[in-house]
Amino acid sequence: MIRVFILLIISAFTLGVGLVAPTMQTEPRLTLYGGDYTEIMNLLFPEEFAVSSFSIIEGISHMWSGGSEGVAALIFGFSIVFPIAKLLILWMAGLRLREGRCPGKFLKFVEKLGKFSMIDVFVISVLIVTVKGLPGGSRIHADWGLYVFAVSVVLSIVAGFMLAHRAHELEETLLSTDKSV
Repeated sequence: MIRVFILLIISAFTLGVGLVAPTMQTEPRLTLYGGDYTEIMNLLFPEEFAVSSFSIIEGISHMWSGGSEGVAALIFGFSIVFPIAKLLILWMAGLRLREGRCPGKFLKFVEKLGKFSMIDVFVISVLIVTVKGLPGGSRIHADWGLYVFAVSVVLSIVAGFMLAHRAHELEETLLSTDKSV
């Protein structure tokens, strides 16, 4: 069980870092008719053509202030609220298992919602592909924070699997002792 708690602690740490670290970098460019006009545009409009990095939290803030409250709320829920709630529920399930009690609804709840764990990584990936497909030559790159965030998600999934396996073993043990009595 100690390995599960270590995974959950590392997952919580990487979640925090992944939320505030740069997850994507945008590089505005202007290429038309075979020419690259990025340098000229950078001289004329330096703010619009500056390379920018965004964290998940900064991206949510920009979306909210830019009028995309629905998308911002959705990403806030799946990127911040859900992972934190998932880690807390897994921690509580781990505590119950350590005491020899079945985690019950805690683990089942996380298993049902687990399929949404990578939705924000998916959203950033779609954004990267979309921007790369736009005319003008602008570029967007995944930054190191996205990988740290993904590590957090993967670690929480592994911890969930380990807890589910331990819960299954406990249920089998309890069933076998009930049958022998």
